Amino acid sequence: MSEMTETVKAPGATPLVLLLVGRVILGRECDALIVSGPRVSRRHLELEPVDHGVMVSDLGSRTGTAR
Repeated sequence: MSEMTETVKAPGATPLVLLLVGRVILGRECDALIVSGPRVSRRHLELEPVDHGVMVSDLGSRTGTAR
């Protein structure tokens, strides 16, 4: 399994550096990393370490996901 670091940046907040050892879901209501905000879906996106980086997958949010 791959390990990668990823930095999560939210406007007005201190950046958070994650060590990804498996997939993680971010959103307002999820089992992993809770991210609040008016444009964040309950289950907004998934991060998964892969051989040469991090795969970012939008989970059908209405506002989309940017990296």
